[in-house]
Amino acid sequence: MWMIGGLDPSSLNDVWYSGNGTVWTQVTANAQWKASSTHTLLVFNNQMWVIGGGVQNDVWYSGNGTTWTQATANAQWLARTSHTSLVFNNQMWVIGGYTSTSTNDVWYSGNGTTWTQATANAQWVARDSHTSLVFNNQMWAIGGTLDGGTSQLNDVWYSGNGTTWTQATAVAQWVKRYLHTSLVFNNQMWVIGGYTTTYTNDVWYSAGADDIIGSSWHRATPGTVNGAKDYDGLNQPPLSGTWYAGLLSGLSVSLSNTAVDLGELGPSNSFTSSSGTTTITVTTSASTGYIAYVWAANSGQLKKSDAAVYISAWTGTNSLPTNWNGNCPSNSECGFGYTTDDGDLSGGGGADRFTASTGACGADNKCWAGFATAGPGDPVADSSAPAISQQNIVTYKVSTDSAQAMGQYQTTVVYVVTAQY
Repeated sequence: MWMIGGLDPSSLNDVWYSGNGTVWTQVTANAQWKASSTHTLLVFNNQMWVIGGGVQNDVWYSGNGTTWTQATANAQWLARTSHTSLVFNNQMWVIGGYTSTSTNDVWYSGNGTTWTQATANAQWVARDSHTSLVFNNQMWAIGGTLDGGTSQLNDVWYSGNGTTWTQATAVAQWVKRYLHTSLVFNNQMWVIGGYTTTYTNDVWYSAGADDIIGSSWHRATPGTVNGAKDYDGLNQPPLSGTWYAGLLSGLSVSLSNTAVDLGELGPSNSFTSSSGTTTITVTTSASTGYIAYVWAANSGQLKKSDAAVYISAWTGTNSLPTNWNGNCPSNSECGFGYTTDDGDLSGGGGADRFTASTGACGADNKCWAGFATAGPGDPVADSSAPAISQQNIVTYKVSTDSAQAMGQYQTTVVYVVTAQY
């Protein structure tokens, strides 16, 4: 990791690096370029590059951080500050920034010396102190301000060529801001901190324009995706892209297992087992999260594999789960059911109905329910906001007695997860 220049309280041109973020080594206290705090940095052709800043338009590069070579003292773009730079399509790009006013021009170069203007007036309003990044083979321009803070922005734009820009959103969910940072991580774009009316430390993410197709399950501008011809309906083939673009990209679900063995039941364990679990892991950028449902075949019962013999469902319900600390032989508490560790669950009943610590769910703070008998089922995990790798554990329990016919019992448990837009 490298830290290059900055402000403390005057502009700096020192260069430092670290392999762990804790211990930093200085490679130079005075690089060859003029001290700056509003330049941009990127890595291109195995070199580090310093571009503009301090209302300058010089460009420098280095392979070691100590010795810097000037690619140009006067790039073709106006001297500027608070712009953004990135590497895209094997070119370095300079996007917007502040000269004597905010700009919306876009430039690129393959060598840092000769720069070509992609557009003098991008479709987005002139801005500075914004951020830019590369995601899904597009360049993105995110937020910023007009003329150093007079009018803040929370719009998001993208382009595949730097000339034509498409608006992903005019009003992102995060508050208008500038001096924020953006990056790509875990196949998401992230906006971190910045200045609104005060400095912030909030964090937001998105999977981009193809992530959400709207609360009504259609694109607001299908022609943008499907070509120049008007898009008349689902029966018309798209000219480019796909009918399904974006439909599933906002939801990822995994289960820790596809089969659970509850073991042998006998006198040694009071014909009872609660050792089987399934962990549900969900990632979604849906604006209001997700709900995971569950139901079971055989009317929620365990069925003997070779005969119509059943272990009945536990009598608790999802909206009113009940304490099950006992077992079938000792307490006549017999059946097959489940509990969830989600202590803030939607659906009927209290949000903590499966995990209540008030005594209603016993010493282990677990209440149990019998399975729903048809889809989509009953909720066992959810989130009211976008989630990344959120996990919840569903635990299964069965208890019977010596009168139950010997044999292998089984059922199919079905999980249904829906994104909530």
